[in-house]
Amino acid sequence: MAASKESMDAEAEEALSQIDEKMYDAKLLDAGVRRIDKYAMVFYGKTVKVVKKG
Repeated sequence: MAASKESMDAEAEEALSQIDEKMYDAKLLDAGVRRIDKYAMVFYGKTVKVVKKG
């Protein structure tokens, strides 16, 4: 949940960074998956921001 509507972009980028830092895709890469799309979803009230990387 975002702290404000204005912070949604920054929080989405932070979530994408967390995916990379924690290497959530490591097992998929080890299994030979070549393309992995990563998504961050940030909520503020009834507003949702979805950001895709990859």
